[in-house]
This record gives sequence, structure tokens and C-alpha cells, in this order.
Amino acid sequence: MEPTSRDEKQMIEAQPTEDTPTGWFNLGCSLATKGQLAEAERSLTNALNMKKYFPIGWAILSAVLLSQGRETDAEKAGKRALDQCADLKMTWPKLRSIMFSHGIQKGKDWKSPRRVRFEISENSQWGVILSKLSKSSDESLEEIGSIVEIDDTNATESEIETAEEIGSIVEEKDTTVTESKIETVKEIDYSKKIHGIRGHDFQSIDGRSAEFWFSNARVHMTAHDFDKAEEAFMKGLAIDPENGEALLRVGTILMKRRAYEEAEDALRLATNHLPENPETWLQLGTCLQARDRWKESAEVLKIATEKDPKNAEAWVKLGEADYYRSMYQDAARSFLRALRILPNHEYALFYLGRCMEYRGNETHALRVYRKLLNLEPKNPEILEEISKSFHRLGQTGEANRAKSLAAHHRHSSSGT
Repeated sequence: MEPTSRDEKQMIEAQPTEDTPTGWFNLGCSLATKGQLAEAERSLTNALNMKKYFPIGWAILSAVLLSQGRETDAEKAGKRALDQCADLKMTWPKLRSIMFSHGIQKGKDWKSPRRVRFEISENSQWGVILSKLSKSSDESLEEIGSIVEIDDTNATESEIETAEEIGSIVEEKDTTVTESKIETVKEIDYSKKIHGIRGHDFQSIDGRSAEFWFSNARVHMTAHDFDKAEEAFMKGLAIDPENGEALLRVGTILMKRRAYEEAEDALRLATNHLPENPETWLQLGTCLQARDRWKESAEVLKIATEKDPKNAEAWVKLGEADYYRSMYQDAARSFLRALRILPNHEYALFYLGRCMEYRGNETHALRVYRKLLNLEPKNPEILEEISKSFHRLGQTGEANRAKSLAAHHRHSSSGT
């Protein structure tokens, strides 16, 4: 169906004032308060693709997804917000309950969409949560409030249809926000170790506090200036060497540069200071995989899954660690765990199909590959590999379809 002129106008208007994480986030907030949930989701996803460490962004995206009845997606985004905000001492069920009762409001009638509310007041649970998330994200609630329409209409959880009721009448589409490929950053001559910086007395340079440097670093990360972000984090760590969050961020920056040895140093320190944070274990396990240390990676990732058993990415990574050690039965169990959480996780489906194929279970392998093909993944490598698998299993038509999709996506990505 061709869009109406009104639809075209909304699509044109749904652009940020600046192509930055904050620009897309502000636009997403504005759209969410107006009930334009699909556009809000798109804008918030753009912001989060540009800035992974963005607690308030993940929380608002979670509320938007929850408003649409997307429980699985909302839970994943909500947990990312909780993991990234140390000040929020609550579980996902508690955050979900507050979102339903205070953060999401029902439309004025059955035709009106739900909207996500913003409460600047520190006297409400939702307002306190937004305040803490905002501080963690270096965003100003006052600035956010100035660009969104605040509606004081109260809504209770009983007034809002539950996700289970919605799911019973519509087909759920799994469009979970997943980790994108690590952004390419310019190669630099990196030589210093994480522990080498502590010999420098940065505090004596200007008397700044560690938090000053950490805040500076987060600003630079938002701008994708990883050189300056790392420098600021390291100056802060020279003053507060046991700050686990800063060590974790330094580790992720180093992984972006493929400086895996230094990244491992930072991430091991992060696990020492944040032993209960599942993200530190997940990132360390990912780093070890990049160094082909699959057995050590599996040991670390088991801890990540124990800390957060509902994190699909941790289960997928654990499955990969077993897969590349030819432990296909154990790997399959991990991929199945991931798929119970995110039924359409493309990598989990791909590797599960491979496990079934290598164990001689061709019937189940075909079922998995067909489900994956029907999702029409955009990753040409996955499509090319399942095309080969379909050929091996005698399914020429599906093999050709997968190969055609792979060629299409390669052609599109090349811009030709």
C-alpha cells in the first residue's frame, strides 16, 4: 500500500535535528509521548546503535516495546538499562511493573495509541528511575522534558491490556535490538597496558576528581572519539583504580581496536571489582573468544549465564565456545536456551542447525534452517552458509533462494 501524503509528511518530519545519539534519542522520546511508537522505536534504536552505553535510552526503548506488547524485546532492553545503571537496585519484573503503572498511559479511546510518559518529579517511582538513568547517561531530564509533551493523565496497569492478551491475537515479530558489529575505529599505535597508566599522577595536573574524568570519557564515547574517551577513563582510573565500570568501558574500547591482550587485562580487573555484573563476564568471554581461547571463554561465559540466565547473548556466546571445540551437544543446549529467550535469534538458529547437521540429525537441521531462511536474515555470510547446507541436504530450491538473498544483500551493502 502506498503511503498517504500524511504518512509521507510524518516520515519526513521524523528526523533528528542532528545525527547524534542524543539527537535520535530526543526525537524518539518526543515520538513516544505522542504515541508514534514505531517511529519512536526506530529513532531510539538508531541512538543505541550509535551509543551502546545509554541506560536511559535502553529504558525508554523498553517502555516503547512494552507499550506494543513486545515482552521479550522489552525485557532485553530493560535489562540492558538495569545493567548499565548501578544506582538502580531492582529486578526487571519490578521495573516492568513500574513502567506499566506509571510509565505507559492508555489512549483516550480505543483508537488512540498508548504513550510513554515522562515525569520530571522526584516524588514518583517513574520519575526517580528516569532521574537515575539520566545521570548515568549524562542526559538532562529538564532538556528531555522540554522537547516532549507531558500528559499527566494517570494510568494503572489494569487499564492497559497485558502483553499476553495482545500476543494471543497478533503474531509476535521478534525484532529484538541486538549487538551490531563493533564500529570500525581508526587504527592507532597502541602500546600501553591497563596497569601501566597508574604510574602517572594525573590528579596533580589539575586536581580534577575521578568522576570528572569518567564523565568526560562518556561524553567522548558518545561522540565516538575513542582515543579521547580512553585517555579520560585512564586519567580517572589513575585516581580511582578500582572503578569497575570504567575498567569495563576501557576493556570494550580496547576490543573495538582489537587490542585484545590489553582488553583482557582491563576486563579481568573489571570482574574483580564488579563480580556480580554479568556484562563484565560476557565481555571478558567475548574477548577470550577473539583470542581463540575457547575453553577459558566457556568457563567465563558460564559465570555470565549464571549471573543473568535470561541473557540470550551470553547463551549464544557460550554455545559458540562449545561449538568451536566440537562439543556439539553442549553447544546445542546453549543455543536452545538462547532461543527460548529470543525465538528468532539468527546466530542461535544458524549454529543450532549446524550442531544438528554435524550430529547427523538432518531432519531437525532442515527445520532450523528453514525457520532461519523464512526470517530472511540480512547477513550474507549466514545466507551463503545455509545455502551450502541446503545443497548438502538435497534442498536445491531453498539453497538457491538463500544464495539469491545473499547476493541481494551483498549488492545492497556495496551501494552498486
